Amino acid sequence: MSKYHVNFVVYDWYWGGGKTYLDHALLSYLRVSNDYPVGFSLLWANHSVTPKSEQDFASMVSYWCQNYFKKSKYQTINGWPVVYIFSASMLEENAKKIGKSTKELFELAQNIAKSNGLKGIYFVGGVGAYEPFFKTYGTKGPYSAYSAYNYHTGKLDQSPPFEFSHSYEELSNGYQYQWEWFFRNQNIPYITPITAGWDKSPWKGSKDKCHDMSFSNPEQFKLHLERAKKIMDEYPEKSMKMTVICCWNEFGEGSVIEPTKKYGFEYLELISDVFK
Repeated sequence: MSKYHVNFVVYDWYWGGGKTYLDHALLSYLRVSNDYPVGFSLLWANHSVTPKSEQDFASMVSYWCQNYFKKSKYQTINGWPVVYIFSASMLEENAKKIGKSTKELFELAQNIAKSNGLKGIYFVGGVGAYEPFFKTYGTKGPYSAYSAYNYHTGKLDQSPPFEFSHSYEELSNGYQYQWEWFFRNQNIPYITPITAGWDKSPWKGSKDKCHDMSFSNPEQFKLHLERAKKIMDEYPEKSMKMTVICCWNEFGEGSVIEPTKKYGFEYLELISDVFK
């Protein structure tokens, strides 16, 4: 990966019933991480099972601190370990169910991190443009930065509901709209999300079957990368010249950059060429 300028992997991470699950890929990485040049961080998949109490949330954060954050390969920004949140809006909804807000939970998390000898936690919220989330938080929320696991929209208007993309070209245009909105309207950093495409047909498909035509070919992916780099260069401070690409091997959703029989190493070579 590092040969192609992929510097870290963000692992989907799950917590439920006071313990982790579906962490086999991360555990495999940790067994060899000392000899591996690529770093790692966590994306808390909070759209699945979530903490049922403040104590459960505290236990989860303590687990992060004790098992991941102090490892030399863990991704940090300004010395703060980075945690990506799959859905900022879902986190706020679930926080209310236990009588808290995202801000209050993050304050607890920061205190736990500091008690473990860390500076704090760099939370990156997964959000999309024009979400009701921004009516509550705007640019003063508890997040250090924004980003997204992925977007699904193609044709975008000024207000929802947005239409799902029916081709990779539409999906890429939707992403560009999101990038531009965030860089123009938000004052905190935005880690630019990039996608290799969308096709959920291996997992019974999307509700809108035409949305599963949003997969890419190398030529289209290159254009998408070039568009992302262009806007990142226009906003070097807000973008931090950093991107996250969905995904390494999400075959069930048609988003793959790892080497395949069909395209070989072409996707990785394109990433290297564009971001060299």
